Amino acid sequence: DWSSDVCSSDLEVANPSPTGNSVLYVPSKLHKYARIKWPGKQRSLGSIATHLCHVAAGRAAAAVVPYNWQPWDIVTGLVMLKETNATIRTLDGSPLELLSERRPAFAAGTSSAIDLLFSGNNVLHFQ
Repeated sequence: DWSSDVCSSDLEVANPSPTGNSVLYVPSKLHKYARIKWPGKQRSLGSIATHLCHVAAGRAAAAVVPYNWQPWDIVTGLVMLKETNATIRTLDGSPLELLSERRPAFAAGTSSAIDLLFSGNNVLHFQ
């Protein structure tokens, strides 16, 4: 059965504290409406799905997803993130519901990266 090989429960995102080499994937125009004081590198590949998959694969500490996302842009990444026990948190604290009309911005990644983004230190601040 191929699914037992692919969907192993042994997968888990490593959880080091973000450093100068840690990657944060962000939307390409995030700089126009938010300020981020991330200790590492900020990158944009132009694809939310790719950002989330890189986080699930351990190639990045976290990804920020803007509001008004489409389910087809995030569902594969969310499945992969759930399998790796990554942390997913909306910016306004509401639940993330795929089929809702309301589609809040959220961040996904290691628990230490998400804790840093949501800390009281204005690491992620929307203007």
